[in-house]
Amino acid sequence: MKAAVPALWALEMANGFCMAERRGKLTAEQTDHGLRQLEIIAVSSIQVNTEAASIREHLATARAFLLTAYDAVYLELARRERLPLATLDNGSVIRFIELLAVTTTPSVPESRQPAPR
Repeated sequence: MKAAVPALWALEMANGFCMAERRGKLTAEQTDHGLRQLEIIAVSSIQVNTEAASIREHLATARAFLLTAYDAVYLELARRERLPLATLDNGSVIRFIELLAVTTTPSVPESRQPAPR
């Protein structure tokens, strides 16, 4: 089974390498080596999904779960494909993985509802 990632993933990988190099964390040679390794892994283990939800759907998910729109893209893909979400984020995303696996539209959890005015 391959990991599913949105098309945005390639840009995020490129940006991660770019920023690491710019900040002096990686040399150009290390970046090239890392990219070669990533390309090898990607061919055999990663499925780039080009289907995208609408801007409104991404915004709704981002609002509902207090995410960036970028993170909402990953969450929408996991929900749409009914796949587990792999993340290093210990925040709200992890708490709502099971909910998203069975819902078709994001809902704001009670703990995230705005306080009445």
